[in-house]
Order: sequence, then structure tokens, then C-alpha cells
Amino acid sequence: MAINPDNFIQDIVLFLKTYLMASVNDPLSRAGGVGYVMTSFPKREVIYPLITIKNTGITTSKLGIGSSTNRVDVKIEVRVWARNSKEVDTITQEVIHDMREAQYAVSGTGASDIYGFKLASCVPIVEVTGDNTVHSKVMEYNYLAILT
Repeated sequence: MAINPDNFIQDIVLFLKTYLMASVNDPLSRAGGVGYVMTSFPKREVIYPLITIKNTGITTSKLGIGSSTNRVDVKIEVRVWARNSKEVDTITQEVIHDMREAQYAVSGTGASDIYGFKLASCVPIVEVTGDNTVHSKVMEYNYLAILT
């Protein structure tokens, strides 16, 4: 799936979502249609663990005077939400591994015109809401796309 210049933000996010859905193991057996990897936090009742992925920013620049080709730097946030610290660490490590491996896969990021993999940060967060404690890790990835 090559990145479409008219939909490149959506295409990159959807490609990475699809890739993670296929590569990261869901520790739960979920009933029909309940997602594990999503592009936004669900509005329905949440079943942890889950992974959210979204675009958090882009910058563009032309690749030369008079060129119609653009360099696009894309920031992607991948957040793992889990029931405890061990679960969040295990899933986060799998996500990091799979995102790194996506560069080299036959149908990976390079085949989809997404380059320059970089894990820019990985920050743990613990949120307490009522009787629930939710552990998460927020990872920021940087990618590069060349749009013609």
C-alpha cells in the first residue's frame, strides 16, 4: 500500500494500525469485533489491554527549488493501555520490536513509502480513576514520507 499524497496522514496511521493488529499478540480472547488496536480511545466500555495509535503532528518541506516533491516528517503516538505494569511492559516491548521490524518486512513501511523509523520517546503513565488503576506507556515514533 503506497501512501497517497491526498490522504497521507490517514494512510500512514491506518497502515501502522493494520500492521500492529497483525503482529502484536492480544493477550485476551475478544468476542466478535472488539478491537485491540484502535485509532482513538473507544467511547464504549473499555476492555484492557488495548493499543491506540494517532498522528500527533507533521511538518513538510520542498525537496529543492521548483520541485513538486515534498519531505513530510510525521509524528505518530502509539499508546499501550494495560491492567498492570508487567502487562504494559510486555506489550510495549512487543510493539517496539514489531515497529522496528516493520522497516524490513516485505510488505512493511519501506514498501508503503514510509521511511526513517525513530522511537523518539517512551514514557510510562499510571492513572488512577476511582477503584481502577490503568498503566500505560506513550511512545512517540518519527517517520519520513516523500510525497510527489
